[in-house]
Amino acid sequence: MSPGDFISLLTAQVCLGKPIRQLTDVNSIFGKKALQRQQVFLSFLDLPEEVDKGHTRRVLKAKYWWRSMSFKYPGADKLALKNITLSLTRGKPCIVGRSGSG
Repeated sequence: MSPGDFISLLTAQVCLGKPIRQLTDVNSIFGKKALQRQQVFLSFLDLPEEVDKGHTRRVLKAKYWWRSMSFKYPGADKLALKNITLSLTRGKPCIVGRSGSG
């Protein structure tokens, strides 16, 4: 190995030091973020189970119709429901599930 090759090798090693340190810093940041996400996820698992405070089932006595209903949230410009017709019939399922269940 010539003296010029040796100097080139040393220069390359010195120049690579900073980028390698930066890569390890980035890897450390990603590791910390992954740990934080895992801790947040596990904290949701530790929450107490939601108590269902729903009403008991009521049996309809007849058939009910609502025609051309529209609904707008307070302060909203557009209608959330427009010209909806809803019918509830005895013996057929209607709205089922806890609030927010889908």
